[in-house]
Amino acid sequence: MDLFLKKLYRLSTILLIAVISFCLPAQAISTENAIPIVHEMEELLSSQENPKVLVQGSVKDVSGGGIPGVNIVLKGMETTGTVSDFQGSFSIEIPENSELIFSFMGYKTQTVTVGNQQFLEIVLEEEVETLEELIVVGYGVQKKSVVTGSISSISGSDIVQNKPANVGQALSGRAAGVIVSPASGQPGAAPRVNIRGVGTNGNSSPLYIIDGLPMGDLNAVNPADIASMEVLKDATSAAIYGARAANGVILITTKKGKAGTARLTYDGFYGVQQAYNIPEMANSAQYIDIMKQYNRNDGEPSMEWINALDPNIDTDWFDVITQPAAITEHNITSTFGGEKGNTLISLSYRGQDGIIGGDQAAFKRYSARMNTQQEVKDWLTLGLNMNVLHIDKNSMSMGTNNWNTAAYAFSMEPTAPVHAGPGTDYPNYPYYTEDGYAISSTIAGIWNPMHFMEVQDANNNRKTNRLYGNAFLKLEPVEGLVLKTDIATNLSNSNQRKYTPEYYYNTLHMNDFNKISQSSNYAMFWQWENTATYTYSHKGHNFGGLLGLSMSQNNYVFFSGERQKLPSEADEMMIGGIWALETRPRLLIMEEPMHGMPWLPYSEG
Repeated sequence: MDLFLKKLYRLSTILLIAVISFCLPAQAISTENAIPIVHEMEELLSSQENPKVLVQGSVKDVSGGGIPGVNIVLKGMETTGTVSDFQGSFSIEIPENSELIFSFMGYKTQTVTVGNQQFLEIVLEEEVETLEELIVVGYGVQKKSVVTGSISSISGSDIVQNKPANVGQALSGRAAGVIVSPASGQPGAAPRVNIRGVGTNGNSSPLYIIDGLPMGDLNAVNPADIASMEVLKDATSAAIYGARAANGVILITTKKGKAGTARLTYDGFYGVQQAYNIPEMANSAQYIDIMKQYNRNDGEPSMEWINALDPNIDTDWFDVITQPAAITEHNITSTFGGEKGNTLISLSYRGQDGIIGGDQAAFKRYSARMNTQQEVKDWLTLGLNMNVLHIDKNSMSMGTNNWNTAAYAFSMEPTAPVHAGPGTDYPNYPYYTEDGYAISSTIAGIWNPMHFMEVQDANNNRKTNRLYGNAFLKLEPVEGLVLKTDIATNLSNSNQRKYTPEYYYNTLHMNDFNKISQSSNYAMFWQWENTATYTYSHKGHNFGGLLGLSMSQNNYVFFSGERQKLPSEADEMMIGGIWALETRPRLLIMEEPMHGMPWLPYSEG
């Protein structure tokens, strides 16, 4: 509307009020009565001036791919907004000539004037790391331009690209000087992480700090909850942590809530893992030829035991012990907040079966996290970070000591079947156990891999519950001075149970009686930290100082026990996860110095 119409509107408003004043008694008219009328006219005129239109569009990155979850709000009215869908499309009803703000983590925020457009194509550019970027350093943050120590920073968007199971896998290939090597191929197994080589004898792992709390379990945090990781590599950057930082420090900062429209996001995937680059094993014909050559080279003319080998049996033992393994993950995250506070709540599940062993090596992790902070006053901020975790893990023997399924698969001859004896496909194979597993006919020390995996190495389970987090209070009494007190705790309880049945494989591999073994440990760690930080800037010069006091205590209790010669039906009689024996119950007490705790019921006889 042009200037003339605005003046005409104001003049007509004045005339209307004058007419009402003339027609009504003086006590009936006042400013309070007139204002609502004016407001109604203004709203009517405003709606005619800026009628609402439906604006649709898409948000893409520079490569043309749609960006889901982009926050789109009306400038000046942050409560009016929407988010882009999985394809990056959006739809919103706004007044004409409005401005929309497009924002998303890792991309530059963009403000667009809509005008009379009804379709928008928005291209967001990625944030380019600059020397003004802030990175976490010890008990504070610094600009990248002034950091003198050797520090690598990894963003949350980079961490989740390969869907890692834990922090160690998330670091692989992401930071110079950080070597990540698998300790085992089992699901949930934490890899070995070394920063600039091995620094100390024994345990050479770096110190992990999650939101200010030291942590030793790489599975304790869901990688999808991580906002950034900083790797402190040298003595300059890690010195504030003292001797604990001898092998470097990895600082983990988890995600926080965001101001603006509340958002609920889901991220998940399902996949199948399969072994690749498997060594090509000799088939039965090749194996028999090799054995004959071996015999001749050894000066043994007799071929009787070799001629007894059946070339029609051709077992690929690596094909037998391996299988496609399912892996799945689900993450649900909710963020909400305003100018004075924000909250993040996340729920996560990750499940993975073993390529060897299937559910005998299954790993399941359930986690819930809440991060919240509130600015109570301009000078007072309260915050809480809390994580609850449950891990259910089945384990198998692995390693290089030849006491595992993979090692026996290397050694077992292809001329032996998996199962033999009556009721199997190989009833005439001469060597087999009572439960139908074939026995090696060449070397007594070799174990049928499937018998080892399914009988000797089965029923080994560990359950871990963990609760950790911190609460903090931050004061800023004067500009530049920040006083912070932070109290944190890490509580964990782990229970492991293994049942080994009675079996006889051969004279070298047998178990005369069944047994149950169980171990449990409880750990409680707490720390209380108080810091005072002061920063001052003047004409391009910066000054900063930190004073701190830290207190911590770690308590650990471990106990274990074993029961042998249980009734044969005991493995089938379970109540609440405990073997129930219908005989005289008693308690076995396993004692450590100053600690005595009951174990599970058992009986003699």
